[in-house]
Amino acid sequence: IVKVCENSETKNKLENEDIDFDWLVIKIKEEELRKLVWSTNHHPRRAVAYKFPAQQVSTQIKSVEFQVWRTWIITPVANVEIVNLSGANISRVSLHNFDFIKEKDIHHNDFVRIQRSGEVIPYIVSTIIDRREWNSKKIEAPTNCPSCNTKLTQIDMHYYCQNPNCPAQIKEKIIRFVSKDCMDIEWIWETRCKGRYETTCPEITFFKHVSCFSWPVACNVK
Repeated sequence: IVKVCENSETKNKLENEDIDFDWLVIKIKEEELRKLVWSTNHHPRRAVAYKFPAQQVSTQIKSVEFQVWRTWIITPVANVEIVNLSGANISRVSLHNFDFIKEKDIHHNDFVRIQRSGEVIPYIVSTIIDRREWNSKKIEAPTNCPSCNTKLTQIDMHYYCQNPNCPAQIKEKIIRFVSKDCMDIEWIWETRCKGRYETTCPEITFFKHVSCFSWPVACNVK
């Protein structure tokens, strides 16, 4: 059974079917054998799941952006050459923090292997060193906030913008505040927040004025 599951022809055959999958469940068909192996209080012994290794593809980093999150953290994000992975087009991959960049030895314009963790979130598995350009540069941490230009503070592996009036932070806090998991305000959604933040849209202007009172409570709701 294991040989059949590990055989590449098995996965290729299943990929030709019009279904999404990432594992197989092997069951005992004969009723007498099912009764013989029975089951535990936790799981049946008549069936076992085999999970296929996650699909990996290679792509190239085109640029690196530094995203300002509502928690003040500066997160590096790689814009990559668009590639299809497990049925989704991937164009952006989080680099998490600068310890992750150092561990994976990621440079600008590197070719990298990515997979979708849990078949959902794109994740850089490794760097393809053999395809690295001779003049490639390391990804350096910014010294100032990309949104408000405030000098950043480093704490362990993370860099923080400690300006409470940083436009990018306030924008992310507004998005969090009106989200379904927080205040669930249906008439303001993420796209509208992003598109109208710099305008005089009444509801956005209101949230910007009350931000110093609302965010500490509302935006830390898990």
